[in-house]
Formats: sequence, structure tokens, C-alpha cells
Amino acid sequence: MAKLYLIDLDDTIANTSQDLKGDRERIPKLTLVPGALRFLKKNKHKSILLSAGNYGDQQDKIDVLGIRHCFKEIIIRPKPEDKLEVLEYLVRRYREELLHGAHLDLTQIVVVGDRLDIEIRQARRLGCMTVRMKIPGGRHSNEGAIMPTDPAHYEVRDFVELMKEYPNL
Repeated sequence: MAKLYLIDLDDTIANTSQDLKGDRERIPKLTLVPGALRFLKKNKHKSILLSAGNYGDQQDKIDVLGIRHCFKEIIIRPKPEDKLEVLEYLVRRYREELLHGAHLDLTQIVVVGDRLDIEIRQARRLGCMTVRMKIPGGRHSNEGAIMPTDPAHYEVRDFVELMKEYPNL
């Protein structure tokens, strides 16, 4: 059965906190989390980028990282909380649609993000598989679970670890 990946940008695919240090002028210095490009290329037609922040800045980050071609769809919302509604919409949409001729089971939707309170909690509530990216220096990497739905199914430091430890995910 085909998988669909819903992936966050900041501190998930990109080393945003570490590289930018809160300064948007540093966007040209932004780097990818180890293994991110390999993972995205491997799952090119099965990935949707779901990000939050200033639209122009997010577009610039995507271009600096050279990853625009890796996604079937890119969705950017102004605030992280706005992603909750989008996640729900995407799950509902893919619940009803066919993906490459096969019905997509909700456990085949894999949400990859760094925030327990945004991506992980909502994805778990919706019945999706979850991967929490805890990159070194990530703004939310040291946050602990508050709600019973907060712990992700998997926690990794980067995409190299994700692909090595969970090759079938």
C-alpha cells in the first residue's frame, strides 16, 4: 500500500533554529537535516510539505534548500496553529481519494514534524503514523509530552537515522 508523507519544514527538513538563529537575513545559510534530500527524493511523489511562517520567507527557504521539486504539493500557513486544520483536511481528502489506484489507510499517512503540540498531537488524534524529528539545536527538540497523544510513534535525530532504523516507514 502506498504511503503519503506530510512533512514540516523548520527544524524537521531544515536546520532552521541552528542556522538562522532568529535572523531571516541568514536564510541563504540554511542547510538540510542529514539525510533529508535522500529521503525526499526517495519519496518524491508521495510527499506534501506543510509549513508555517511568513510566506515569502518559507518560499525562500525552499528555494535555498533546492527541494521544491521533491513535493507533490507545498502548503504554507501563517501560524503553526493553522496547520491543524490543514492536517485534518488532508487526512479527510486522502481518506476519500485513491492514491495510485490503492486505497490509502490512515496508518499509511506518515506525519513528520518537530512539534508535539502541533503536528504530532493532531496526527495521532487523526489516526496517522507519526515521526518526531528531534534535531540537535532544534527549538522544540527538548520539549516533553503533555497530553497522552503527544508521544510520536517514532523519534529520530535526522533522516539518516529514520531510514536506517525504520527502512519500511
